[in-house]
Amino acid sequence: MLVYIAFMCFVWRTDLSPLKNFDPDKLGMKESDLKMNGRQKVLLGFMLFGIIFLLASMVLPKGSAALAFYNRIGSTWIWIALFGIFCGLYSMLYNRLKNCSGKFFLSVADPWHRNIMAGTALSLTLFIFPCLFGEGMGVLESAINGQGIDLFSYGPFAGRDLSVGVVLLCCAAVLLLKGPLVVAAYYGGGVAGDFMPTLFAGCFAGYFFSMCCNVFFGVGLPSWYFCLVGMGAVMAGSLHAPLMALFISAEITDSFQFMPAYVVAVSVSYITVKLLTPRAWNVETGHDDVLSLRELSATPALWRAARRRRLGMKGTGLDERIELEAGKEVSDADKSLPDRNGQ
Repeated sequence: MLVYIAFMCFVWRTDLSPLKNFDPDKLGMKESDLKMNGRQKVLLGFMLFGIIFLLASMVLPKGSAALAFYNRIGSTWIWIALFGIFCGLYSMLYNRLKNCSGKFFLSVADPWHRNIMAGTALSLTLFIFPCLFGEGMGVLESAINGQGIDLFSYGPFAGRDLSVGVVLLCCAAVLLLKGPLVVAAYYGGGVAGDFMPTLFAGCFAGYFFSMCCNVFFGVGLPSWYFCLVGMGAVMAGSLHAPLMALFISAEITDSFQFMPAYVVAVSVSYITVKLLTPRAWNVETGHDDVLSLRELSATPALWRAARRRRLGMKGTGLDERIELEAGKEVSDADKSLPDRNGQ
């Protein structure tokens, strides 16, 4: 703080003279504007919890039972919650990269040019990072079983002794390229979805996060554990489907012993996405788990009719009859849905 003050006073030298005539009463702010909303209260709660946790860990004597309990909490749930925030931020980046890549490929009018560009991008990337080939089931299996992730089983870098920094950079590159490669495969004439890509990206996110924490902080986080938790956290944040992510995560291990960690990571990831982009939703399916629970009164047929109206699509005769019969219910469901491009 002292260094920051010295920098602002002697280096940056910010001119604060215009603030002398500043009158807050002239802003016309209401009393409601001075109160915190729900999102601000949640963020403030997280900040206060972190500050109190750190201060308490500094005050407690060494060797005490309370400090041992604090260390046990700090080595598990705190890191899982931070990992959930990381997965939420990465989910937003994953969706943004997918949207930008999709707009780029749609801007290419000639389908032959589009297919050549997509094929070239896929070929070069798979040549450098062979782990991206296929659905990635082998990578998931080795990571969950504690065998790590073999980034270069074959290819130009196979058999080379790479440093930890290079491995981290390669993991970051794979995380950044996964979303655009899914779009390239789809617009290049292939078949691509969001189920396996989000599981693969979540596994790599857990491996990258655990390696970074172990290298820079020396906390000794198990990479296989965070790979397992990350698959559900990234799926919940990118697809806006926390309930589906919980069920699939439990189904993968065929056990409920990891369910508390799943719940924490998935919930934090989903809440992070909703706090930063409250009106975002899964564009491909128009789905959001929590929004669906809030709108249980709307039947699936009404949802389809409302989505057709919002997207400007020409409905079938069945949808038109539903709109005429339901009327007000369809209108209410349509108003409650977020915009297609709303963030």
